[in-house]
Amino acid sequence: MADTQDTQAALRALHARVDELEQRRRRSVGELRFAILGTALTAALVVLTATTWVAGQDGAEPYTLWGLAQEGWQGFVMLTLVAGVALTTPALFLTDHPSRAGHLVMVWVTLLTAFWVIVVNTVVPDGADEAPGRWVTLLTALAIAAAHGFRAEELNDRQPALRSLGT
Repeated sequence: MADTQDTQAALRALHARVDELEQRRRRSVGELRFAILGTALTAALVVLTATTWVAGQDGAEPYTLWGLAQEGWQGFVMLTLVAGVALTTPALFLTDHPSRAGHLVMVWVTLLTAFWVIVVNTVVPDGADEAPGRWVTLLTALAIAAAHGFRAEELNDRQPALRSLGT
């Protein structure tokens, strides 16, 4: 009888350990998905700085974000925001100890970046037309904000469970 109880206790302990490992695996897969998504969106955001933001008329040179940064302070602020998002997003998604607060801050920074795309519209040189580069950047910034928001929510859901485990 004691052997049966010992065997059942060992099986329960083994089952609990397998469940714990399965939860850890699922969490790791989720973290990897966010890391891949965040890094890919950030790379797209950086590439979009070199696309045409303003199309020149009558044979004039088209402007990229790099060119708009030289035209006025709004373009420079936009370039700085893009660089900040590009540097911090992969770092937050790839860190060993993710921070919900860090992701929430990045939601606001990327939303500010998306808003600033509209502000940069005031820097468009006279006689020039808008090009799709800026609007695709706006959509990419919104997607990065959503990724940070979803990751922050996932970390929020996990906090009570982590406290009960003592980690």
